[in-house]
Amino acid sequence: MLHYTSFEATVREVAPKDYGQWRHLLPAIPTAHRIRFMHTLKQGFSITDSYDMVMLSFRLADADYDLFLQQALATKMMSASSQGRLFDQVSINR
Repeated sequence: MLHYTSFEATVREVAPKDYGQWRHLLPAIPTAHRIRFMHTLKQGFSITDSYDMVMLSFRLADADYDLFLQQALATKMMSASSQGRLFDQVSINR
């Protein structure tokens, strides 16, 4: 389990733009699902999307949630590709 202050600090680092507006959602995320939320957030989903995905998937086992997340990422990429924005958020660090 993840201590709340560490959880909040990590969310602030990963999503600084959304953090101020959506900070009030963080206490509603159950302790057992905070790591799942952060994993979803780090995959590029917004705080609100990550919250919705985690809250809707309580009954999924971790392996099933990973599959759910992969499907959501594929859908997000297909949507971005169809709009011509596939590489907008990709960066190469050398």
